[in-house]
Amino acid sequence: MTTMIAREDIAPEYKSLQAEWKEKDRELLLVGRLAYWTFWISKFAEKEESDEEKGKLFRLKANALALLARSEYTQIRKYIPKHHSKICFFHYLKMKKGTLNTHLFLEKNVKTLAKCRKCKKLKEIEHYFSLYSIAILDEKADVVGRKPLFILYSPYPILKERLPELEGLEDVKKYNGHELATIGKGKRAHDSMLTAFKKETVLRYYLKNFEQLNQYLSERD
Repeated sequence: MTTMIAREDIAPEYKSLQAEWKEKDRELLLVGRLAYWTFWISKFAEKEESDEEKGKLFRLKANALALLARSEYTQIRKYIPKHHSKICFFHYLKMKKGTLNTHLFLEKNVKTLAKCRKCKKLKEIEHYFSLYSIAILDEKADVVGRKPLFILYSPYPILKERLPELEGLEDVKKYNGHELATIGKGKRAHDSMLTAFKKETVLRYYLKNFEQLNQYLSERD
């Protein structure tokens, strides 16, 4: 039997984490808060059945990632799968009906896709499945022991007008198909924790922290 996680189960650790960020740097606090709520926005988007609502949530996520990219705590990298161009409708449906993450499907079927006549016709649509990796780190400077607090991903086509071109970015060190979020000291979020939140609550805190970080960065710049 799966135990339902309530917000009060994780709130104390998140509160303690915020106190740690605040003591270190106001920018880290604001960036960490927005990344935290953006992670949950992303999780609600993944579970959403309405295409319209899913699109709305993913647009909010993209806006947050573009804003977070302006912080000195943010590291932008890229993930380019071996097959990154658009695929034919047959293989797209096969991917959507399967249980694999999009990029794990591409990796597993790279040879099949390379041989597909219809996929070959779409080869010119490059980086359709490439990703931006937005990592929020616990230090601005590249010091020994610096660690990621959050790692969030966005398709290249969504943010290509607002983030650097892929050619100038380093590759991610590892991609396993999952985003990462720190919710307490040494504690990571997992999907079952989504039951701790109402979507309306997540949206409210997302908007509040988006505005706060936007104002801070605007005044700083």
